[in-house]
Amino acid sequence: MLIKDIKAAIRDRLRDRITSASIMDYPDQPDTYAMRHATAELLVHYLESEGGRNRRVSMGVVVVTHTQPVNDRYLAAVLAVLNGFRIGGAHALEYIEDTNLGYEANTWKTMVKFTVAAPVPPVPESGLTDYLHKLGVT
Repeated sequence: MLIKDIKAAIRDRLRDRITSASIMDYPDQPDTYAMRHATAELLVHYLESEGGRNRRVSMGVVVVTHTQPVNDRYLAAVLAVLNGFRIGGAHALEYIEDTNLGYEANTWKTMVKFTVAAPVPPVPESGLTDYLHKLGVT
């Protein structure tokens, strides 16, 4: 299972259940990030992976709001929506921890960390070139 598929499943689940926030990928250039939504932004973020055939993929959702009380409410909502959510082809998301990232540029940021066991099916040598092309890698 590809990271992009896990991120897409998380974004879709959040968008289906939380309509009062903007939901997007964590920015490629976080130093230039500025909150644009009036209430909250939920930024889906790949953190790391470990393991073998069933690797454990760590994902984060950064909750960005203008006030601490609103941040607390969206943190609770993200936990309720994602903890135990089963992604097709993988196990259920499991809550690990949340970390207050602090107050910066008039926004509160908290990262909620989840992990999911996702299979890594072997790609046979005969299909490796086609697989790399599908990824956009030559």
